[in-house]
Amino acid sequence: MAPPPLLSASASPRRADLLHAAGYTFDVPARALTHVDERRVDAETPETRVRRVAEAKARGDTSSSYGWGTSHES
Repeated sequence: MAPPPLLSASASPRRADLLHAAGYTFDVPARALTHVDERRVDAETPETRVRRVAEAKARGDTSSSYGWGTSHES
Protein backbone atom coordinates (compact mmCIF):
# COMPACT_ATOMS: atom_id res chain seq x y z
CA MET A 1 0.00 0.00 0.00
CA ALA A 2 1.40 3.39 -0.99
CA PRO A 3 1.90 6.04 1.69
CA PRO A 4 -0.70 8.85 1.67
CA PRO A 5 0.18 12.07 -0.22
CA LEU A 6 1.75 14.80 1.90
CA LEU A 7 2.02 18.58 1.95
CA SER A 8 5.55 19.84 2.48
CA ALA A 9 6.31 23.30 3.80
CA SER A 10 9.80 22.97 2.37
CA ALA A 11 10.98 23.55 -1.19
CA SER A 12 14.34 21.99 -0.31
CA PRO A 13 15.65 19.75 -3.11
CA ARG A 14 17.29 17.50 -0.49
CA ARG A 15 14.02 17.10 1.41
CA ALA A 16 12.30 16.24 -1.89
CA ASP A 17 14.96 13.58 -2.57
CA LEU A 18 14.46 12.07 0.91
CA LEU A 19 10.67 11.98 0.55
CA HIS A 20 10.90 10.42 -2.91
CA ALA A 21 13.39 7.82 -1.65
CA ALA A 22 10.91 6.92 1.10
CA GLY A 23 8.20 6.46 -1.53
CA TYR A 24 6.11 9.56 -0.78
CA THR A 25 4.18 11.71 -3.22
CA PHE A 26 3.86 15.29 -2.05
CA ASP A 27 2.90 18.83 -2.96
CA VAL A 28 4.57 22.07 -1.95
CA PRO A 29 1.91 24.77 -1.43
CA ALA A 30 2.83 28.09 -3.05
CA ARG A 31 2.59 29.73 0.37
CA ALA A 32 5.48 27.53 1.54
CA LEU A 33 7.67 29.21 -1.06
CA THR A 34 7.23 32.56 0.71
CA HIS A 35 10.45 33.55 2.45
CA VAL A 36 10.25 33.09 6.20
CA ASP A 37 13.07 34.28 8.43
CA GLU A 38 14.12 31.08 10.19
CA ARG A 39 16.82 32.67 12.33
CA ARG A 40 16.50 32.15 16.08
CA VAL A 41 14.93 35.00 18.03
CA ASP A 42 16.68 35.91 21.31
CA ALA A 43 16.06 33.30 24.05
CA GLU A 44 13.78 31.29 21.74
CA THR A 45 13.68 27.57 22.52
CA PRO A 46 14.02 25.08 19.66
CA GLU A 47 10.39 24.06 20.13
CA THR A 48 9.19 27.67 20.00
CA ARG A 49 11.29 28.35 16.90
CA VAL A 50 9.96 25.32 15.02
CA ARG A 51 6.37 26.26 15.87
CA ARG A 52 6.89 29.93 14.88
CA VAL A 53 8.49 29.04 11.54
CA ALA A 54 5.89 26.37 10.71
CA GLU A 55 3.01 28.71 11.55
CA ALA A 56 4.55 31.54 9.50
CA LYS A 57 4.91 29.22 6.48
CA ALA A 58 1.36 27.95 6.91
CA ARG A 59 -0.01 31.51 7.00
CA GLY A 60 1.91 32.56 3.85
CA ASP A 61 0.25 33.82 0.67
CA THR A 62 -3.10 32.04 0.30
CA SER A 63 -4.47 34.25 -2.47
CA SER A 64 -4.24 31.52 -5.12
CA SER A 65 -6.70 28.65 -5.00
CA TYR A 66 -5.72 26.69 -1.92
CA GLY A 67 -2.16 27.96 -2.33
CA TRP A 68 -1.03 24.96 -4.40
CA GLY A 69 2.39 25.32 -5.89
CA THR A 70 4.57 22.44 -7.03
CA SER A 71 3.53 18.81 -7.24
CA HIS A 72 6.16 16.11 -6.70
CA GLU A 73 5.32 12.52 -7.53
CA SER A 74 7.61 9.58 -6.91
